[in-house]
Amino acid sequence: MKIVAVVGPAGSGKTTLIEQLVAELKRRGLSVAGIKHCSRGFSLDQQGKDSWRFKEAGSDGVGLVSPTEIAIIQRQSDKAEDLLLATSYFKNMDIVFIEGRHAVKHIPKVELLRKGVAERVVTPIEELAAVVSDFDVKVPRPVFHFSQINEIANFLEKEMQMEEPRVVLEIDGAIIPLNPFVQSVSANMLLGIVRSLKDTQPNPQEISLHINRRNREDEKL
Repeated sequence: MKIVAVVGPAGSGKTTLIEQLVAELKRRGLSVAGIKHCSRGFSLDQQGKDSWRFKEAGSDGVGLVSPTEIAIIQRQSDKAEDLLLATSYFKNMDIVFIEGRHAVKHIPKVELLRKGVAERVVTPIEELAAVVSDFDVKVPRPVFHFSQINEIANFLEKEMQMEEPRVVLEIDGAIIPLNPFVQSVSANMLLGIVRSLKDTQPNPQEISLHINRRNREDEKL
């Protein structure tokens, strides 16, 4: 799975670009998801419906299920973790787009520039995957025009190497960044433990370990 944030100020064309890229990548047979942040909130159900009544009663989570779609509404703090959302709910997707969220670190970004709207790259170079601009830009990263949907899709599909971390550490709902060395050591250590167990696959592709320390009065902190 590749996770990429499409960033730029209001009016730069983030939604339109993602829409075009989703259509092109789907045409190629890839699975694609998008994460949209709604600063003013959102609603998936109508007032008076059963799911609305569950939420109004104080439910911390509501699930909507149909024969072809599912939706999850979950109460949370304002510190939403994009990486956690992507890896938890879209882990089987080929590419996950996150619209905006320029301040979120450790996610590769495609920055949009437009004359008179945003004319300077502000993404740190180590997080910048590419630039899409309607004027010439000199940066040590690929630069595309807004009309080059096919070329941008090629880059995302075949060339962009910045993928999701091999190891994701989540502590009480917050993603803790791990450098490549710690990721490698953690992955190899856990893989060694798993391989020593009976009735496990010799080469597992994904391992999840959840540790719940609630109500452990016998443990000294």
